[in-house]
Amino acid sequence: MKKSNGEGSITVTERQGKKYYTARITLYNIDGKPQRKSKSSYKKSIVVKWMQENQIKSYTEDSMRPIGEYIEEYLYQIKKPTVKDATFVRYETLYRHYIEKTPLAETLIANVTPEMLQTFFCNLQKEKSASITNRVLDIYKMAFKKLQQQGSIRTNPALSVEVKKHIKEKREAFTEDEQKLIMNNLDINDVSDRLILLDFVSGLRLSELLALTDKDVQKGQIYINKQYARCDYIDENKKRVTHEELTTPKTKASIRTVPIPEPIYKKIKPYIKQGLLFTEDGKNPIDRKKPQRRIKTLCRSLNIPYKPFHSIRHSYCTRLFESGVSPKAAQILMGHTDISTTMNIYTHVTEDIKEDSVKLFEKKFFTE
Repeated sequence: MKKSNGEGSITVTERQGKKYYTARITLYNIDGKPQRKSKSSYKKSIVVKWMQENQIKSYTEDSMRPIGEYIEEYLYQIKKPTVKDATFVRYETLYRHYIEKTPLAETLIANVTPEMLQTFFCNLQKEKSASITNRVLDIYKMAFKKLQQQGSIRTNPALSVEVKKHIKEKREAFTEDEQKLIMNNLDINDVSDRLILLDFVSGLRLSELLALTDKDVQKGQIYINKQYARCDYIDENKKRVTHEELTTPKTKASIRTVPIPEPIYKKIKPYIKQGLLFTEDGKNPIDRKKPQRRIKTLCRSLNIPYKPFHSIRHSYCTRLFESGVSPKAAQILMGHTDISTTMNIYTHVTEDIKEDSVKLFEKKFFTE
């Protein structure tokens, strides 16, 4: 009965007319040196129990390394070649801030226990958000899973760790009145204001807006087939490098056509020149922080609760649903790959509509 992953083997012979069981296992001591041991008995349960007890004491070369050192190697050698640059940057940042210089990182893999990990993450979530805590835990889980697959450890000690679940905050949309107020106070001569105006009626991502050229906006239609994205990567010296470049859209679903209301198209048409739509020097897109700062200023000056720039996109989707557009059509216009993303907004809107309907009903029939 061969055991996989180096767990040893049990053979059966016959002695004096009875089955005779022998368990053999190769163990590694704390210095990483192999030691072969065996145990024999007429009772299978005895040799199985002996093998299980001794497996717990087994050490491998990897298991005698500090867990922090192994995680760094795992991220750079195994994860980096298989994930997007942005994903690896996130892994590397989490490692550098929350793993590398912690006492837990110095602990030998063989000595890491579920209780030790639970204590570490209980303390981490007291100081950091649920999002950060869960992401760091995911890295530990992935690293221990690889060690388990390699036979360096028998069980994954991170699987039993419990932390608070990360619940994504709902992105708020501007109300219809707030949107009208902002749009009526935009200066069409200002490039940031023109970008904000177009976004309210198209729902494009900021990176998609920054990539628009005169060829992409024609006959009242916007053709989205590229984005001007900020790209981060870790170079060969393990340094973070940030630059912006013109790339393909976020997903295949992001390649789409979005109509512009005729009154808005007429407003922006005189400002459509050859090349980029939203530029100040004629060569490069405007700084992506400018429209973000502008929307913050507008909210403050108009006494509107502040919402981030991305809320404009969320507001566009909300207006679609309020106007009776189907979820499938909204998904296409928004460029969502997964309709569940669209439906999250739809559910929120329908709940608001229900509440408003009940209030109208109460006002009509129960107001004295």
